[in-house]
Amino acid sequence: MRRYDENDVEVGVCLFGFSSGKGIAGESLGAAIEFGFRRLPLRRLVCVVRPTNIRSQKAMLRLGFSFTVMTEHLGIVFRF
Repeated sequence: MRRYDENDVEVGVCLFGFSSGKGIAGESLGAAIEFGFRRLPLRRLVCVVRPTNIRSQKAMLRLGFSFTVMTEHLGIVFRF
């Protein structure tokens, strides 16, 4: 988790190719999300995913996130 901007906290994970597809991201993010809402004064968490990263988009949907807009962060376009 990290501060995304003045209003939001971002949750995310970055895996290398040999680790992908093993459920590691979903399991670790699920624990981080639960921790965030139980232990921290959060109203919401956000995720940003590159539009080409279909696997991560599907994982975020399974974790309960929904895509609202396209956004640019540090010069890169993401689904937010």
